[in-house]
Amino acid sequence: METNRLAEILSEGWPTLQPLSIAPLKASKTATGVWEVTTTTASFILKGSSDARFGHQSSVLHYLAANHLPIALPIPSKTGPVHTTHGTRYILSPKLPGSHQHLRLGQPAGETWAHRFGEVLGRLHASLAQMPPLLSLRTVDVHQHVVASAFPLLRAHPLLANDSQLGKTMQTYACQFGLQSRDLVVHPIHRDFHTGNLLFFNANLTGIIDFDLAEINIRLWDPCYLATSTLVYVVRGEASIQQWLTTFRAIIAGYETHCPLTPIERRLLPEVLQSIQFSFMAYWAAKQRSDLMWENTKALRLLESQRGKISRCS
Repeated sequence: METNRLAEILSEGWPTLQPLSIAPLKASKTATGVWEVTTTTASFILKGSSDARFGHQSSVLHYLAANHLPIALPIPSKTGPVHTTHGTRYILSPKLPGSHQHLRLGQPAGETWAHRFGEVLGRLHASLAQMPPLLSLRTVDVHQHVVASAFPLLRAHPLLANDSQLGKTMQTYACQFGLQSRDLVVHPIHRDFHTGNLLFFNANLTGIIDFDLAEINIRLWDPCYLATSTLVYVVRGEASIQQWLTTFRAIIAGYETHCPLTPIERRLLPEVLQSIQFSFMAYWAAKQRSDLMWENTKALRLLESQRGKISRCS
């Protein structure tokens, strides 16, 4: 049974821990398994992954915790920060208090929460921007990644191969964004910043979690990623594009309380949003989920139709 196997792993890596229960949680993008481990006195989160880079974020977490951000620090195992067995790496962290506050477009207090999320991200980035260089973090050129990794998958997909509108959008992006993106602010980012990775209790921030994808990239990725996570409501007809623009404007306003955007960042907001949507489309194409790939294609076209308004959102 999986529970017995996990109990053995915990016994090997953290022998003083006496688990009463081990319950599976939803896996993250990098972890192959996530579990809540409960003892008589506390709860913990156990993550496992076969990715050799899993655990690289430990230095980032310690730096942020030292800067008074609510971060769950990994509990050292018997063998080091990461416990490895049978090719899988495991990290154990205390479970932080609080719950998720989801962002619903057009809902009461939605704009206030969007501003709050942006402010939290700005505070996080203000700290990350001052972090000493870390060799453990990979550096990503977002334009190169999209053109070299995402575009080939999209061009090969039978639903998109003959899409002339998409082809023109991709060509414009490839030709224009590359040189311009070199002037964007770059530093370590969360890379998976959305409301599911924030914890609140009585409206107070109690945790920023899941730094598994942390990397050095353009900082605009994170606020734009947070905004694109709500575009699905517009695509599905559950909200209007105007409500999304209002939410996006509030996110950026909150972010700028700590990290004012540069003029080039303001101008390139549409292209950064496109970068994320291209990445989403390619991710679902690779997973053979044509439905979700097509949903994100619709979101990309929505963004394209609102280019002028997006540039004026900051």
